[in-house]
Amino acid sequence: EEGRRVFAYDFATNLVPGIEGINSYWRDIGTLEAYYDAAMDLTAPVPQLDLSNQQWPVHRNAVGGPPSRMLCGGSENSRIVRTVAGTGNQFLGCTVIGSVLSRNIQILDESLVEGSILMDDAVIGPGCRVRRAILDKNVVLPPGTEVGYNASADRERGWHVTETGITVISKEPATKPITTLDL
Repeated sequence: EEGRRVFAYDFATNLVPGIEGINSYWRDIGTLEAYYDAAMDLTAPVPQLDLSNQQWPVHRNAVGGPPSRMLCGGSENSRIVRTVAGTGNQFLGCTVIGSVLSRNIQILDESLVEGSILMDDAVIGPGCRVRRAILDKNVVLPPGTEVGYNASADRERGWHVTETGITVISKEPATKPITTLDL
């Protein structure tokens, strides 16, 4: 009515080079559950949105950093399965399954991270267990912490737990990341 033009983008007709079959990807991430589901889509053996597709690059703000390191820890080697990981991460004798990890994350000896999203500079101390969780940047979990295994206990700690059981730990004040020397 005001004479302004309105535009829409039809994602169903979006052709992505290098992908056969259904060739579009769009997700509404307006809820924590939808955001979580969209991130977990990236961990599929053949994700609908392939961030590694060189024929259809994802343009981003390039932030330099060291490569991720996967090292042997106390009692066993690190094991990373169906996980998307950014730069500068350190996996020290841990197991990570089906997760999306941002940058500069440390996951230390005998910890298990499953189906979780970890933002920049998160530290998972030795012996932690994290399942179906979203950890904001700078979150540091002390040794032996369990997240996502007991919704009542998670709520008592002041963490948000969604209706579908995703535990969300909000950003802590920026602190110096702990190192294996600190533990």
